[in-house]
Amino acid sequence: KKMKKVQLFALTTLFATLCAGCGGKTDSSSNNGVVSSNVSLGENSSSVHHDPVTITYAAWNLGSPDSAKPNLDRLMIEEFEKEYPWITVEIIEIPKNPDSDKDMGWKQFLTAQASIEELPDVFMLDTIPDYITNNWVMDITSLVESDPEYQLLSPDVRKSAEYEGMTFALPTAIFYQGYLVNKTLFTEQNQKFPTATTTWDQFLTTLKRASNHSVNNAVAGIEGIEHIVHVYASQLNQNYEWFTFDGKKFNLDSVEFESAVNFYLDIYKNKSISYDGLTDEERIQYFGEGKHPHDNEKLLAKWVGSWELGSLQSDINTGKKTCNYDFIGFPSVEGVKKTPISMDFNAVSSQTKHPEEAYLLAKWMGFSK
Repeated sequence: KKMKKVQLFALTTLFATLCAGCGGKTDSSSNNGVVSSNVSLGENSSSVHHDPVTITYAAWNLGSPDSAKPNLDRLMIEEFEKEYPWITVEIIEIPKNPDSDKDMGWKQFLTAQASIEELPDVFMLDTIPDYITNNWVMDITSLVESDPEYQLLSPDVRKSAEYEGMTFALPTAIFYQGYLVNKTLFTEQNQKFPTATTTWDQFLTTLKRASNHSVNNAVAGIEGIEHIVHVYASQLNQNYEWFTFDGKKFNLDSVEFESAVNFYLDIYKNKSISYDGLTDEERIQYFGEGKHPHDNEKLLAKWVGSWELGSLQSDINTGKKTCNYDFIGFPSVEGVKKTPISMDFNAVSSQTKHPEEAYLLAKWMGFSK
């Protein structure tokens, strides 16, 4: 899975974002890579004439065009063409690496397309600053400012694609990150399983009681504790986001970040609960060679992104996994709970000749009704 820009939102903010949505039209035109407003967008009435337009699209989540299982994003593109019949969308398939059957790397693919001035009109992106630096994405500030549907998005979500007051991408997908707990395993150890309201003190106490390193029947505690360093300080200081970012700078010399690092080290050094802190030899001794305790359902808590939950559900449906699980996010600290979310984006190419239609598609693949 691609890494995405990560921010910390209160859950109520996220829910408001996911529920937002209503109609609107956007006016725009292109001028030296910057879009300004004067052309009506979104009107699909048969009484209005539109010249036929073809735009291209590329993304890492489209799957194979020959797959027997329908791909949701490809189906969305088909519906887009029905909604805007004068626009044809051509998908640029990611080529395979010459020496393997795997897809070419995303950045490698886009670099090759950019070098021959054939960037897709719309494409997915992960870390926005890299694409701005490469001059691959268009400044769409005027488009979003005149789009009432975009204005309904949560301010935090809109801000995630803004740099120096300019907007360079549209949100396409939002994911939670946090701890997944094996409810069945906690119950088997005669402990109450953690929930979304569990504090860090409660979480650690339960982990200590439930984990053990008895050979052939070991139960691992927690994996993915490095994320404590990223999130914990924001729960001690309400002005901090991911990794102590306050909207302008990182505060890695702060008391809160020092507390986060110390809290992480305390857990890491406690091998009775920290799977991350075990040596390779200890992992083999307790859990067997080549065996990960999560695969064997012997791990109490694991850091995941919500994009992983689909495969987990598939494993449960097929009987590969038999335990019950729950996503609890990031445990609270001193009454404060923040759950990290990450985003995928779609951008309009700086090389596009059809910015208005490209904007419509980028929005359609994310939040448009």
